[in-house]
Amino acid sequence: SEADRLFTYGICHVLEIPYPDSIRAEKKAEILYEAGLLIDEVSNFTVSYGLEAATRKGEVHRGFLEFKKMQEPLQVALANLSGISAIKAESDMVFVVENPAVFAGILDSLSAERKGAISLLCSNGQPRLASIVTLDLLVKNHTKILYSGDFDPEGLLIADRLKSRYGDNLEFWRFGKEDYRLAKSKKPIPSGSLQKLKKLASPDLKDLASCLEMDQRAGYQENILELYIRDLLNHCCF
Repeated sequence: SEADRLFTYGICHVLEIPYPDSIRAEKKAEILYEAGLLIDEVSNFTVSYGLEAATRKGEVHRGFLEFKKMQEPLQVALANLSGISAIKAESDMVFVVENPAVFAGILDSLSAERKGAISLLCSNGQPRLASIVTLDLLVKNHTKILYSGDFDPEGLLIADRLKSRYGDNLEFWRFGKEDYRLAKSKKPIPSGSLQKLKKLASPDLKDLASCLEMDQRAGYQENILELYIRDLLNHCCF
């Protein structure tokens, strides 16, 4: 409504943040969250593994701690995150994957000893606000983000937005031309979707975008699951 639009303008003005050209639901929720307002605070969630957290009172968050001890993934809603002041990853490094099946496949393939040495986050496609808040808290706590996603225009745009937000705190993981070659499927990318690649800003994604434009085939994380697992087994790339 007009009142809602003016309200959002007012928040952006008070917080001195630019009003976006087009407001997606997640961007709207992010703007309101910055003002201390929660939208959809229960169903807006993220899934993580191996993280620790502190409450706003400075106490250890027992929920995060117990799930880490039990080596189980944790689903955290935006309502839970509103009471968190800090989040810490193992070795100050968090591996982020876009695909839930890859997230589960990694955990299923690692030994208990190796799982105790890593932290993971699943963005599940376009990151929800809960994922963004979690990553913001991790970066605030000097955590390096290793991000990997699907090899299609939408996947590259997600990676591009995250790189724009976190800068040097985020590095791409298994997101190069050779990885695309191995992950490539037979599914064609529609010409209209390929046009989205022109919106990319990160120079680190330009070569990969050129490969997609040339081959016009999508690549998926599931096809290189073994490479992710191998990296996490030896951390050879990091």
